[in-house]
Amino acid sequence: WPRRCGCGRCLYADVHGGLTVSATQRVLIVDQSPESREVLRTALERHGTEIIEACRHRQGLEMARTEQPDVIVLDMADRAASGEPSPAEFGAAVGTRETPIVVLGTARCPTPLRNGEFVAKPYHYRPLIRKIEELLGRPAKTADNAKSTPSL
Repeated sequence: WPRRCGCGRCLYADVHGGLTVSATQRVLIVDQSPESREVLRTALERHGTEIIEACRHRQGLEMARTEQPDVIVLDMADRAASGEPSPAEFGAAVGTRETPIVVLGTARCPTPLRNGEFVAKPYHYRPLIRKIEELLGRPAKTADNAKSTPSL
């Protein structure tokens, strides 16, 4: 049931047997780095999150429009040089929904985020994953819970 986006490298996991389980929270990860996508996907899938991936911003923008994810993780490190869509364009793509956007970048986000967070690079995965889970409305893990979770 998983299918790939237009680039042929990204896993685009969306439906099984033609049905989408509405109770599953969905995160769209837009990042050129396959390693970063894999780490985030692995950690978030352990908690039952459905992951949608794109390695290019334009593909991610289309997926944001059609898939309506609950949170968007957007790596903006290469945006300035490539003229890719801005976080504001991603926000507009999901319409009237207040979809949180986590922007990853080396410089402060030039566009203010109405409903999201900026995370400066370099970052550590554990706090980033906690931030995504908070935006999904999940309780933050306690120190006791963190001990049982493999380190990322």
